[in-house]
Amino acid sequence: MSKAVGWYVIFIIFVIGMFVGSMLIIFWKYLSEQNIQASKEACTLKLTNYCYRWLTEKKEPGDWDQVNPQGCEQFNITKPDEDQCKNLMAPYGLT
Repeated sequence: MSKAVGWYVIFIIFVIGMFVGSMLIIFWKYLSEQNIQASKEACTLKLTNYCYRWLTEKKEPGDWDQVNPQGCEQFNITKPDEDQCKNLMAPYGLT
């Protein structure tokens, strides 16, 4: 009898784990699809994150146009090149 209870408990834990995992995946996809309004702060953060990824991965991410917010050109923030990224991240020791 105790052996059957052990398997029952394992099954319940597995089902709960699958439920929590699927809810986290759904929540993550929901957050990634949100439309972020372009502002100077949001576009500066996009630029900083892009350069950080470029310099830590040692290759251009290439997803500038797919990352929100869109329309950063109105704040004079455009896709950077490698030299701009190095200048931007130099104070943080990333060159």
